Amino acid sequence: MTRRPRGDRGNRTPQGSKLRICFYSGSALPNLGGLELVMDGLARRFVGEGHDVTVVAPWPDGSERPDDSVYPYHVHRHAPYPPQMESLRGVMHHLLGVGRPSAFDIVHCHAIYPQAYLAATVRHELGAALVATRHGGDLRTKALAFYGPDAASRTYWGMAQMDALVAVNRTYREEFLQRCSAADRVVEIPHGVDLEAFATPVPRPGDLDVEIRPGKYALFLGRLARQKGVDLLLEALKEVPADGDVQLVIAGSGKEERSLKADVDRLALRDRVRFVGWVGGRLKTYLLQNCLCLVAPSRRNEAFGLTILESSAAGRPVIASNIRSLDERVEHGRTGFLVPPKAPVELAAALRFLLSHLETADEMGRRARKAASRYSLDVVVNQHLRLYERLVTSARA
Repeated sequence: MTRRPRGDRGNRTPQGSKLRICFYSGSALPNLGGLELVMDGLARRFVGEGHDVTVVAPWPDGSERPDDSVYPYHVHRHAPYPPQMESLRGVMHHLLGVGRPSAFDIVHCHAIYPQAYLAATVRHELGAALVATRHGGDLRTKALAFYGPDAASRTYWGMAQMDALVAVNRTYREEFLQRCSAADRVVEIPHGVDLEAFATPVPRPGDLDVEIRPGKYALFLGRLARQKGVDLLLEALKEVPADGDVQLVIAGSGKEERSLKADVDRLALRDRVRFVGWVGGRLKTYLLQNCLCLVAPSRRNEAFGLTILESSAAGRPVIASNIRSLDERVEHGRTGFLVPPKAPVELAAALRFLLSHLETADEMGRRARKAASRYSLDVVVNQHLRLYERLVTSARA
């Protein structure tokens, strides 16, 4: 666990009180993904507002133990989640040890199962208001099956014990209402994006491949997993005329990387594709700001589409699969294009159009940046803090 002294930074919650917040999650930095980045962004802003934040999560993948002193919040690690119920009880007692009575005002579970269920089983000992956000497929039958035959019933029981359920999109809100029938406890709060960070131009990194030229490449940004559809994007690129420059930059890592590189060779695209690995910070911002467009060719429904928001904040259009959640982030024909999933032909047509209509691409990017203002991280942080303050005030009353 990491501890560092922090002074009161103004106590700027709506009611003027300092909150003690626990984020309880199945993963945290340095693991990389939308969940981890969302939690880190919120936690840093909460600390900046003068609140005390503790992240409770399993040890990350790999044998190396991370240096948690780099984070401005506390970090508590425990053993990875096992499927066996007896072992899950051990994790539950670990949470209770971290959250000794009255240690937290809010325990925010960043998954429904097992986090929300485990927190609910010790809610009276914790003495904190409980909140749960669904980030992805944790309600899918296959995901619950990993934890055994009773996982589904425990999941619904855990949901019913929450003081608030946060839905990051309209679909999740509807599913919460269908499964929990607690309309007064379901709140829709989307993920947020740091608008200023992505709108402020950054210089070209000195070590970036010289063949990657501004405005000439489409960008994929994310995990290299089959569900993300990068192989479909490669098939589409084969149908786009070559003009001598790199036309696709793949930024990310994952288990599909080797097979995708084999696809590049099979399709004779080696001169037109660059793999740059996982990117963050200024390199990520530069690639987003200077791409022709971002491409999100996912095969199946996504939880939110955070990279689309980042691309929009950077002022670039998006070509995305017309699937749940992504269709909420892209206005077809105005901020980008929505194409059928698993359809390389339509994907290629959208790429060809933007490559041959650069002014239209720029105009779409300007509209996208304006649309992204609805997802300002400042607004999202305040929505969370208002929710927390309301729950804490209600509990004290």
